[in-house]
Amino acid sequence: MKEKKEQVTIVLPHLPEKEASPNHTRGKDWGGLYKAQKIQHEEVIILVRNEGVPDEPWEKAHLHILWRAADKRRRDGDNLLSAMKGHIDGLHYSGLIKDDSAQILSISSDYEEAAEKYETIMEITKTENTRA
Repeated sequence: MKEKKEQVTIVLPHLPEKEASPNHTRGKDWGGLYKAQKIQHEEVIILVRNEGVPDEPWEKAHLHILWRAADKRRRDGDNLLSAMKGHIDGLHYSGLIKDDSAQILSISSDYEEAAEKYETIMEITKTENTRA
């Protein structure tokens, strides 16, 4: 019998790639942005499938992202989040969530500096399909 998970944690051994940030391209290299996001999709699909995909995509979920940087450099949270687009899309493409619309997926985030290493931790939790 397959265990029904209510939470999946994915650890990426890096911060979001600068090539995946819309700020990096400034409208000049959409091909490079597309390629970076495709790599992100594939990375998340593999990691989610290693954790186990539910029989049916979750109808509603919450994503908490923790960026951990091994330096003390200042980073904009909105830039980090926008550079995560391909990773977030990968949650849908993997079959974990129904889609990544605001009606299905809520998102929160934290940033930690001077960590042991660079990493991005994505914690996805199944939530109720009702409104509070």
